[in-house]
Amino acid sequence: MDGESPFGMLIFFAIFEVLGGAALGVALRGILRRDFTGLFFLIWGAGFGGIPLFIGAATFLSTDAPMYFYAQLFLFLTAIVTVALLPNDFMQSRGEGSAGEGGAMMGALMTMLGGAVVVLNLREGLSIGIIIGAFFAIVGLYILLRTAFGIVRS
Repeated sequence: MDGESPFGMLIFFAIFEVLGGAALGVALRGILRRDFTGLFFLIWGAGFGGIPLFIGAATFLSTDAPMYFYAQLFLFLTAIVTVALLPNDFMQSRGEGSAGEGGAMMGALMTMLGGAVVVLNLREGLSIGIIIGAFFAIVGLYILLRTAFGIVRS
């Protein structure tokens, strides 16, 4: 994979987008619960995810590759919303042999990555990229919902 190609740059920026978005999600989660001890994550996440988002916007929008910017923005916003709105039960261990937190995180990650692949391949119409991305997004959503229903039942 070439680091100069838009896809290579997107993969590189995606690391920062997901981590910075997750940090912003933690900060928003605290703010929504009136707990302001995580404001460091607001500053850190905005810088860690926002600066690559700004660089990606300048690069992708100026080189006639706006779909890569939309995919980058999708990853950033999805990480923020996923972490901010994920209930506490999804992150707590429920005893031996319980993989609830792993299932929730794995499902959310698969949904985000599958959705990004779908967004990247929208221009090509129905292709193998959209089918693979949609498959990962649907499987991730299934895992996330299965974990959610397991938590609600317990």
